[in-house]
Parts: sequence; structure tokens; C-alpha cells
Amino acid sequence: MNLLSYNIRGGMSSKRKRVSYLIKSNNIDVCFIQETKLSGFNDYLAGAFWGSSDVEWTACNSVGAAGGMVILWRKGALTVNFSFVGKGFVGINILWKDKGYNLVNVYALCSVLERRLVWTSLLHKKQLIGQEEWCIVGDFNEVLRADERIGEGGSKHARGMEDFWGFVEDMDLVDVNCVGGNFTWFKDNGKAMSRLDSFLLSRNIVEEWEVIDQRIERRDISDHSPIRLNVGKIDWGPKNFRFNNAWFKHEGFMEFIKDEWGKLSFMGRGDYVLYAKLKALKEKLQVWNREVFVWIDLKMEEGWRLLMSWIG
Repeated sequence: MNLLSYNIRGGMSSKRKRVSYLIKSNNIDVCFIQETKLSGFNDYLAGAFWGSSDVEWTACNSVGAAGGMVILWRKGALTVNFSFVGKGFVGINILWKDKGYNLVNVYALCSVLERRLVWTSLLHKKQLIGQEEWCIVGDFNEVLRADERIGEGGSKHARGMEDFWGFVEDMDLVDVNCVGGNFTWFKDNGKAMSRLDSFLLSRNIVEEWEVIDQRIERRDISDHSPIRLNVGKIDWGPKNFRFNNAWFKHEGFMEFIKDEWGKLSFMGRGDYVLYAKLKALKEKLQVWNREVFVWIDLKMEEGWRLLMSWIG
């Protein structure tokens, strides 16, 4: 299932065309849009955003020119059991491949107290619905770590960041690896930027959908960047990881491992974080092996063949 999220800051025609292009070019199945600023969403607007009438939707209308959210999905791609709306979010409970999921579009306001109401309402909704998996996405107007915000006083945001982290922990969500950039929102004057937009997923979703990462796309029509969830990696079965003892003989190997391990940062339960760091370190080791040893395994094979030709 391919997912896209975008805070478009208004639903004018040019922005609908941009969203439609992103949906088509990335073969999107479900699209989450924040700040439509549309007080009366309808089938015509849904088709304009999607680029065709092959779409279904649910929306939370704006209040005047503020807010507004919509979830769009490809007709027939999933079965929607019901939709639900709360202050700062709209969601759908779906059946996909015989399993239940909750997909939630969030637009949290700038006030710490108002955001806290959003977190509380979603936790209550989880208690009511039960243990089905959750994909919560959108503009959270908050960050999980201090380094995800630049140009704004850190101390005044400490309380909100702590609340947000507590919400993610209580919902048992994972902030999967993010690529393509460090920030999703940029102030007009360029003096402040934050990673306010993201996908937060139940760990089972990460495994069942074979989530690769979430990607920050190019920013253009909004002060927010669109973000896309990369899923559906082809399963070729478990790959053997061959550790070469010769690596230990390289004077920079241990320092490389120490540095790379320290750079890796993932959010979620302890077992997931360990799994994700080991997986990422494996990929870095494979690159290091190519660059430092220049495909040493291939060289060994070529050397063996040369030796056999001499013996023969």
C-alpha cells in the first residue's frame, strides 16, 4: 500500500493539480491532505485532487479558512468499515488483506494544550476500537527530538515535545527511518525549520507492509514538503550476511563501527530500535566493504580461479 501525506496550505486549483501529479507518479493508494481550507468537500474536489473519479474519500471540513483535512483512497483498493472524526484528526477503520487497520490524518494546532487534546482523544479512540494496527500521519506541529527543530527557542518547546513523545510511546508507534531531508516545514524567511510531518506506525505495520522508509519529497507549493511512505519491498527471502574476519585487520574498522553506530537513531520500542540499528549497520558495512576492500570476496574468487588455472 503506497501512502502520501501533504499539508498543502489551501485547496486552490494549482495545488490540486500538484497533489494529483504526486498521486499518479507514485502510484498512491491512500493520500492524506491537511489544511485544505475547504469548508465543503465534495466528489468534484476529490476527483480534482485524485486526477480521476476512481476515488473515495472522507473529510473534516475547515472552520472558515482554517484547517480542513481529507483522506482519499483508490476505489476498490481497501474496504472501509467506518470513519471517525475528532478535534484535530479524521480517520478510517479499514480491512486490507483480511486484517484491520486504522488510518488517521492529523492536523494538530500550534497550542500545546490543543495538541494535548488531540493526543488524549486518539488514545481514547484506540481504547474504544481495540488492538487493531494504527497508521497515524500528518502535520503534528511538534517534533520528537530537539535536533528536528532549528531556529526556534528549544526550551519553550520542551513541554510539547515531551507530550508528543509520551503519546507515541502510549500508542506504541514507531517513527521509521526518514530519508530525503531533515525537515518538512520551512519558515518563509528561511530562519526556522522543523520536521513537523511524519508517518507513525504500529510495529506490526512496519513488518506486514514491509516498510522501507518515509521519504521527504521536494517542497514547492506549500511551506511543507510532501512525505511518502515507501512500502512493498520485494521479499527475496532472508539474505545471508557474510562477516569477513579480515575486516578486523583493517586499522579503521573498529572506529568505523563505533562512529556509524553512534550516528544511527530510531524511535520506538527497545527491541525494534535494536533491530533497526543492526539492519542499518549491516547496509553500511556492505558499502564500507565495497569502498575499502573493493569487493574483496570477488577478488578472492578471481584469485582462486587463477590459482586453479596454474595448477591445472
